Amino acid sequence: APQEWHCEQQLALRTVCLGEKARDEFHVVEIVPPLPEDTPVPIATLKPSVLPMATLGGVELTPPVTFRLRAGSGPVYISGQHISLMPDLSWEEEEEEEEEDEGDEEEEPPKPQGAKRGNAAKVGGVPKKLGWGGL
Repeated sequence: APQEWHCEQQLALRTVCLGEKARDEFHVVEIVPPLPEDTPVPIATLKPSVLPMATLGGVELTPPVTFRLRAGSGPVYISGQHISLMPDLSWEEEEEEEEEDEGDEEEEPPKPQGAKRGNAAKVGGVPKKLGWGGL
């Protein structure tokens, strides 16, 4: 996204899988850190005959991110979702207006509930069923 948008970005990884023509060897996918002195982080080790695909639930990264195939010849496919959150300040204004409105309103007293429900009536404080003969 262009820098002038000033939006927060997130990369949510979903799966890493080997391509159909991947050789039966270990394929190690890692995230390369932005600083050269930091250690790369492996996110998946795949082998077609054992584990051709891995689900990466809960792996969320802030771009830019670089992936590297440390071992194996591939092909390896990484799927996920790139999310750009645009700042929307209009909700802050609405929230302030709601807070002002809440201070102006008076609470209404609760409405009383009726004594009769369905075909039952209270007689002398004890509910009785109404039948053919009345009360």
